[in-house]
Parts: sequence; C-alpha cells; structure tokens
Amino acid sequence: MSHKQVVRAGKVTVATALFALFAIVFVFLVDLQTGGRVQESEAAIATTSVTVLNIAPQWDVDPAESPASTTTSPTNVGTSVTWTAQASDGNGEEYYLLICKNSASPTPNQSAAPQCNGGAANQWAVSTSTVSATQAVATHLAVAGDGETNQWWAWICDGNAGSPSCNLSSRQGTGDSGTPFNVNHRPLFSQFIDTSPTVPGGTVTWFSTSSDPDSDGGADTVQLHVCSTNSFVAGACAAVTLGTSTFVTSDPSANTTLASIYQDGNNTAFGFVVDEHGLESTDVAQGTDSILVVANAVPTMSSSSIVLNGAAPMQLTVPAGETTGFTVQFTIADDNSCVANGSTTFEIDPNAKVDLYRSGIGAGGCDLSGDYDPEACYPSAVGTGVWNLACSQDAGSCLGPLDPDATFTCTFPLWYIADATEAGSVFAGQDWRVSVQGLDDNGSTTVRREGDSPVEMLMSTFFDISTTTIAYGGLQPGQNNNPAPPRIVSLIATGNTGLDLTASGSDMCPTYPSCSGNPTSTIYVFEQRYALASTTWTSGDALTSTSSPETELNVLKSTATSTQESAPTYWGINVPSVLTLSGDYIGENTFYGVNGEPGEW
Repeated sequence: MSHKQVVRAGKVTVATALFALFAIVFVFLVDLQTGGRVQESEAAIATTSVTVLNIAPQWDVDPAESPASTTTSPTNVGTSVTWTAQASDGNGEEYYLLICKNSASPTPNQSAAPQCNGGAANQWAVSTSTVSATQAVATHLAVAGDGETNQWWAWICDGNAGSPSCNLSSRQGTGDSGTPFNVNHRPLFSQFIDTSPTVPGGTVTWFSTSSDPDSDGGADTVQLHVCSTNSFVAGACAAVTLGTSTFVTSDPSANTTLASIYQDGNNTAFGFVVDEHGLESTDVAQGTDSILVVANAVPTMSSSSIVLNGAAPMQLTVPAGETTGFTVQFTIADDNSCVANGSTTFEIDPNAKVDLYRSGIGAGGCDLSGDYDPEACYPSAVGTGVWNLACSQDAGSCLGPLDPDATFTCTFPLWYIADATEAGSVFAGQDWRVSVQGLDDNGSTTVRREGDSPVEMLMSTFFDISTTTIAYGGLQPGQNNNPAPPRIVSLIATGNTGLDLTASGSDMCPTYPSCSGNPTSTIYVFEQRYALASTTWTSGDALTSTSSPETELNVLKSTATSTQESAPTYWGINVPSVLTLSGDYIGENTFYGVNGEPGEW
C-alpha cells in the first residue's frame, strides 16, 4: 500500500526553491529517456515559503529647489533653501526626502529619518515623514558658513520598522532648480564717517569702509544708505533718507546737498549697507551714527526790513521827562532756521544792537556807550539802565524749523530834549535814523544796516512857569510897586525847542471871576505890566485880555535831562486911586510859550 509522507519545512531561501525545481526537471528528462513509460513511485511534497524583504521607495518626481537659486539670484543668509520631490513606496509606507552634501549612500533608520553618509556634518536637510505618493519638503536655513556654491544629492528612504531601505539612486535635479544651490552672504561694514561740519545748502559726503565677500559670477556690489534715524526697513530708510550711494564693489560713499534751511548743531545720520541682492550687513558699523554736524550760518538782514516808529514822525509827549512807546521793527534771516535745534528757543537772539541817532550825527558817531547823548544819539551799547531799549520776537513771525526768518520789535523811550528836525527847527533838513545789527544764538552777527526809512522828530513846545501865584502884596489906592521890587515869573523850557512869550490876563476883583467892572471895585487888566528886566512899573508892557504880541524872551532849548533852561519876566501892578472897596483882589494871568526863532535856541 502506497502512502504520502508530508514534511513541513521551515523558511527556505530562494536558492533552495530553485534547487527543488531543478530536481523535478531532471526526473522529467530521465522519464523521457525511458520511453515515456510511467513508473509509479512514492512522492514527497515540500511546502515552500519566502519572505520578501522591504522594498525601497521609488522616484515619482525628481527633486528641485523651490524657488531656484542661482549666482544671480542666490538665497540670502538667514532665509531658507527649500527642496521638493515626490516618491511612492510599494508597501504604502511613508518616506523621507534627504538632501546630502555627498553622493555616498545614506543610512536608513528604523522608524526614523535617514542620515547622510558621514552624519549630520554631511547633511543639508531632511523632510518630515511623508505619505507615499505625496510631495515631500526639506528646508535648510542658509547660514554664514555656507559656501557661495553648494552641491547637493537627494535621496529617498523609508523608515521601515524592520528593514528600512533607501532608493539606490540619488538625484540632483536639473537646470536652475537642480544642484548646486547658491548662497548670498552679508556684506562687510567696518566704518562710517562724514565730512561735516557743513553749512546749510552745502554738500556733505558720507564715507564707508564696506565690501562683499561673494564673487561667484563676478564680485558682488554694495550700496550705502544714510538715514535720519536708526531704522532701516525692507532696504529703505524708515524716516528721512539723507543720502544714497550707487552700487560699487567696495567702500561706497554718498554725497548730499543739505537743505538751504537746516538747523545747526549735531544731527543724527545712520549708515546702512546692503548688497546687490538687498541683503543687509550686520557688522558693527551697521546703524552707526556719524553725527552730522551742521555749521552755524551767519544771519542776514536787509535795510528795507528796518522800520523806525512805523515810518511815522516821532512826537515827544512828556514835558521834562521820557516819552515811551517808540518802536523799531526789523527782520533777521538765518539759514539755520528761526528755531534753535532740539529746543523751542529762538535761533536768532532778540537782543540786537540798535542805535538811534539824528542824521547829522550819523551811524559812525553813535555806536559806542560813550557816544550817548539824549539830544541826538541813543546807542544800545549804553545799556538798559541808561536807555531802556527792550526787544522781543514778534508772535507768529517764526513758523518752525523750516522758516528762516523772524521779525522783532524793539520799544524805547526818548528824552524831552531829543532834537527836533521838522521844518522850522534848528535841525531842519536832517532826520532821525536807526541802524541795527542782529545776532544769532551762537553770537554770529549780521552786517550793521541802517534803515531805508528815516523819520522826522517833531517840535514839542513844552514849558513851565516858576510860580503859579503872583502876589503883589499890599498897596494903597493910587500906589504901584514902583520902586518896590517887581514880582518875577520865569518861563522854563521843558520840551525840545527854544521859547518866546506871549501872555494875557483878566481884570481883578474881590469877587473874581464875577467882577462887576465898576471902577471903584475893579483893577483892570492893563494895570499889570511886565518887562524882560527889572524896571519901573511905568516902563513895562501893559497886559491885555488877549494874547500879547510875542515877547522875545529867548529861552534857550534845554540840553540836559535833569535841569531846564529858563528866562525871567518882571511883573508890576498899579492900584487905581478910584478904588473904594478894600480887600483881596484876585485874577488870572495866562502865559503862552511859543517856539523861538531857531537862531535864538
């Protein structure tokens, strides 16, 4: 009885299976040689098995840089190089995209990312575990240590838990998106200086010591930007751009003409260097403040801007004193603006040098403190204790840092003896003039200018009398104060003219001002007489009720501020014999000072 014997074998290799197949073929050939006779024999059956090891993923889409980097469009240090690729795994397992620095086969890792041959030092990038048949992405942050040109080899590997595997074929892409990738390095920047101090409207040059280490495709060029603040964003100054150079291979410089109005002092000017690809330097000089020094400009002033007393004649109004409120206005321009740098104070000093004088004295004779003469010369050098000149900037005349000029008004007093210049005065044909010399907060001065519009000083016929009472004393009817001494009344010059006299009077009576006119109770006005020298009553000029003809008293014009010129008149009275009413007789006399002839001042 035949029987089968079943042998259950363990795992066999592919070589064992091939050997069994060969044996079967051999028996068949032998059978053919026996003429095809069938010979029955016992059969032994072996069950076969084989374990097919892990199969590496296969390339679907070759690797490529995205975006591509080239010598003309490299990847800037600090930004990422990105590779993409796609692979499929026959076992449906996830895979990794690995970018290496060499072509040697990488090492796959169980349930982990593969490594380039030689480890991390030879690796550019590796993706995360990526689903089969989807795109993998690997990135590398470009750093200063990267070369300008960097070769790369891409591999695909799975992370099989038992026997991980890498595709035996590396890829390097094609065209610009293929190997190598190019890196742009930051420019070098070690010094930033300028040629200031520079006056407004002048040219300032900023110099840098700067270059670029890259030379693939030709040396990279660099550009200098000069900013008003330490802020440089997206290749441009965040605030005001003071200057920009062209692109050069090294040491760029920028020339800038300053604005015609520019505040003096220290101004910030920060230097920034970029290369032709827009990559900024990070060296110590990047953002350095070179301290742009704007020099002080000399202020200027025109004669036409100087206006004395609003171009109106000057009139003294205070007898024997100072008349206030006279003015001089002028405008000063300064290329450093009318506002001081970094403050709200004035660039232009309001304390200008102001000299006021009669034209016969002239500017040259009235500019020192020793020239002071209250009749004809008022120099500011004498000080406010003597001449109280007060100057201030007119509100609203300075509009800010871009406004070059400001207007000033000075007020001042004049003494009552200031010389008149109008027609009929001693100095007719002359006038009053003012010269001004402005200055700024640095002490720089304008040219001294005389105003274009002189004005007249009017005559002020002021006077006083030495007494307000003329007491003739006690007299009998029929008597006069001859030979008794006459009463003296002096006329005093308290203005800027010489004086003569006219006078008028009233009747005198005990009931003044209501006199009856009755001769027995009235002393008529003509009973009073006056003369220019002590004389008898009968020799004087009779007083009238209307102004008398001008009496040539010839009071001189006063020339001192503390004392006044004067001249006396001598007065007498006759008491009519017809009076029958005794008592105190009262009346009033009026004195009129009139301008004397100029030759008698």
